[in-house]
Amino acid sequence: MPVANAVVSPTAGAPTLNFNRPPRLARPVQDTKFALPRKPEEQRKRPFPFAMLVSPLVMGPAMYFMTGRIYSLMFMFLSPIMAIANQIQGRSQQKKGSETSCASTRTA
Repeated sequence: MPVANAVVSPTAGAPTLNFNRPPRLARPVQDTKFALPRKPEEQRKRPFPFAMLVSPLVMGPAMYFMTGRIYSLMFMFLSPIMAIANQIQGRSQQKKGSETSCASTRTA
């Protein structure tokens, strides 16, 4: 005879067993709430910094005439290159950040 997982007692005057199992209560229903990630906003393009590009072209010759040093002209030519490189790098980083946020939204 298998072992019962309940209260079992012999029935008086009969070859049977009384089987008393407590009622099975239904588990309470739990509301599941999900927090969905927000849809990433479209990234605005960074404006091109024309002031950073033009100001060294104005200040470089002025500094050269005041100081007479060739380094002023190097400053004049190299600063716009740095401004353009900074703009390109900023756009690249912005694009990577946008792709990362879109990918994390898709997987969530």
